[in-house]
Amino acid sequence: MRLRALFLMMGFFLRTYMENWLYFLMLYLVPLTYLVVVFVMAQGSLEALATGLTGFVVMVGYQYLLQTSASFISNMFEPQIFETYYLMPLSFPEIIASFIAVTVLLISMPPVVLCSQALAWTVGIVDVPVYLAGIVFMYAFFVPLAVLLAVTVKRTMTLNSILSFSAFVLIIASPVFYRLLYVTEPYRAPLLLNPLTHIVVVLRSGSGLQEGFPAVSSIVLLTLISSALWVLLSYKLRGGVFTIIEKRS
Repeated sequence: MRLRALFLMMGFFLRTYMENWLYFLMLYLVPLTYLVVVFVMAQGSLEALATGLTGFVVMVGYQYLLQTSASFISNMFEPQIFETYYLMPLSFPEIIASFIAVTVLLISMPPVVLCSQALAWTVGIVDVPVYLAGIVFMYAFFVPLAVLLAVTVKRTMTLNSILSFSAFVLIIASPVFYRLLYVTEPYRAPLLLNPLTHIVVVLRSGSGLQEGFPAVSSIVLLTLISSALWVLLSYKLRGGVFTIIEKRS
């Protein structure tokens, strides 16, 4: 019964947001435009193509897994939407799980698979396990971060401001658009403080591009960061962030 209700909840979310078709059009249009630019600007260079495609994967992760997920969840705390969730036969964690299932399985996964296929066909994925590890760590980093931001901030307008700032910190201040290998000190060290840099390092290592930083070290760091986020999220949810829904009979 719970599983069926969870799928019904996912369908409810999709029907609600699909009514705003312009939103979904822009959601896919921006990354796809970047993907076209990558192929045009590469001009046959396999290095440039691999750099752009791996950067595209990270952009998809930020826009869908972090930005979209956080926005979906923060809407739960709006007074006019709260009444709908109060009547649903699901606990707060199950509502969160349905949000994540929509963004992970139905929204973010198709572009990631498409880009990975394009990367495999054009450049080739040299080390498949390492590349897949980069994808897994991207999800393991963005998903708990999105939920943490949403349940902590709650207000959609404030959250949008934070996400706009984080776009600069996480995307611009990371080697998504360029090679870390060609960045010299003292600019290289601050980039290594950005978790997205290590996701990029792992993805590009899997596609045959070495960034001058060991992929194993990036995997270790991402494991520690992701684990810390999941532990913090578990602690936050246990503390009660949606008390009325969590304690209803």
